[in-house]
Amino acid sequence: MDSIERLCEELIRKFNSQEEKMAELKAENDRLYKNIGRGFPITEEEDQDIKKWIKNHVEEKHSGHFYVGAIGGMFSYNFLPTSIGTIGEIKCSCGETYTFREL
Repeated sequence: MDSIERLCEELIRKFNSQEEKMAELKAENDRLYKNIGRGFPITEEEDQDIKKWIKNHVEEKHSGHFYVGAIGGMFSYNFLPTSIGTIGEIKCSCGETYTFREL
């Protein structure tokens, strides 16, 4: 009986270990899915910075008006690959830019 209990405990430990690993993999999958969903190779932190800049820019420069037509086009993203990394910026249709990734 003792060996059966020991085997059961070992199986439970292995099961719990696998559950923890699955939770870690799910969290990593969710993070990667969010990156894909943005449609651009930007990090979560960069995405938050961009959203903050857009909000402030629209409020300060465009009196809070964000609408620019049926298909959008108020902001464009530009990525400049270099030999030491990629520079990323967002540009408003008014011409003002915000560099969210510098070298």
